[in-house]
Parts: sequence; structure tokens; C-alpha cells
Amino acid sequence: FMSVLSVVYNRRELAIISLVGGFLAPFIVSSGEGSYLVLFTYVSILNLGMFGLSIYKKWGELPMISFVFTWLIMGIFLLFSYTSSSTVISGHLFLFTTLFYFIFLLPVFSILRGEDMRTMSRGLVFVIITNNFIYLLSGALFLRKASGLLSLFIALVNLGLVLWLWKSRKDYKFLVYTTLGLVLTFVSITVPIQLDGNCITLVWASEMVLLLWLYIKSRIRVYEYAAKILVGLTFISYLMDIYNVVMHEHHAVSTIFLNSSFATSLFVGLAMGAFALLMGYYRPFFSTARQ
Repeated sequence: FMSVLSVVYNRRELAIISLVGGFLAPFIVSSGEGSYLVLFTYVSILNLGMFGLSIYKKWGELPMISFVFTWLIMGIFLLFSYTSSSTVISGHLFLFTTLFYFIFLLPVFSILRGEDMRTMSRGLVFVIITNNFIYLLSGALFLRKASGLLSLFIALVNLGLVLWLWKSRKDYKFLVYTTLGLVLTFVSITVPIQLDGNCITLVWASEMVLLLWLYIKSRIRVYEYAAKILVGLTFISYLMDIYNVVMHEHHAVSTIFLNSSFATSLFVGLAMGAFALLMGYYRPFFSTARQ
């Protein structure tokens, strides 16, 4: 009802209130018992309705609100109610995360294709980037051994989006380069992950380079801060991986090169090198960006 009112009166404030209320409603009426299938089906329907409204009215803040609430709800469920012992529940959750992945990918691209490049919402671009990495992490949690194939699947999906953008006569240079960066990132981490590498370290190493490049191209400070944070997180995560190998898994390493530890180390080293090369190549930019 409030969504209809927001369209009739052309007030996005009403749409935002109705969307936030929709996400809070399950927690308000919950008695502490319920079905996760019902919960995530409800969230899916809410997101689909939200995107119908956002595409119709070109209200880009609605997808960002839904993105935060959806993955927050999923995170709360995983933290307090999920147990990895049930393959059935893991399968259901992976299907829902797949649905959320496409909900926050295809409609957002549709919104961005309708915007002028000079006014393109960088927040929506950030949603697309983060959505890809969250989906890969969910695959590592629910699929385990098949997460490398999922990384390749994500790369192919983004490649399809690049081809879709190229068919348009408009200038989508920033969006095309960003999506190509995602394609190359997920292709490059497919092999280390499939070798049973450490997925979180690989994802963070990839994202720190991508965010630095986005900061250079867009001059948006949130990308700079996120890249700095990810450098530290990547280094800490890599040290933890090395510690686990030395203390617990050294007996499982049968060869020097064909193992997940070497693949992870090589990839993290290449990512750090790419980060340093970007800093060096765009040194004038970093010296003048804060002026």
C-alpha cells in the first residue's frame, strides 16, 4: 500500500519507509520460532517487488537498502541458527543466495544502463562488486569443494554482462572496465580455490586491487578506505593461513608447487604486486587527490 502511495505521490521517502518496514516486519512479529524457508522466500518476494519499483521510478537508493538488509538477515541466520551438518539446509540456503545474487546483479545493471555516465550511482556499482564476492563466499560455505567452479561461473556471468553493455551505443566505459575487472578477478582465483585454497584470503586480495583501481577512476573516498582496510585484512588472513599449514596441515602437502598453500601465496604476492604497480603508475594522482 505504501509503495503504491509512493508512486502516486512520487515520493521516494514513502518507498524507503515501506521497504525498511518490510524488512523489520519478520523480526517484529516473530515469536522465536519459524521456518527459514518462509523467511527467505518472504525476503525474495520483497526484493523482487522493490526492484520493480526502483526500475519503474529510477530510485537507486532502494537496491542499496535491500542489499544491506538482505545480507544482514542472512548473516544473522548463519551466525545463530545455521549448522553445516545438514546438506539439505545448505542446499536450500545456496539456492536462496543464488537468487539474491541475480536479484542484486541483473536489475541493478538494468538501472545503471538507464543512467547517464556522469550521474551514475557509485553506490550501485559498489553493490554489484560486493554482491559478486559475497556470493563466492557463500559458495565456499555451502558448496565447499565446488567453490572453484562457482568462481568460474561468476566470471562467465559478468562476461555476459560486459557483452550486453557492448551492444548498447551508449558510453559505459567505467561500468565496462569495472565488470571486466570482475571477470579477470574471478577467472584468476578459480584455480587456487579449486586447489582447496583459502577462499577468504583470495577474495580479499582480489578485492583490494579492484577497489584501488575504482578509487583511481572514480575518486570516491569510500573505495580508498575500503582498499586500505582490505590490505591489512589480506595480510592478517594470509599469516593465519600460513600458521594453519605449519601447525596442522604440513603433513598434507605432498609437493612443493601443486598445493593450495603455494597457489594462495603466489596469488597474494601477485595481488600485492599489482597494488604496488597501481600506486607507482598513478603516483601523481595520489599526490594531488587530497588537495
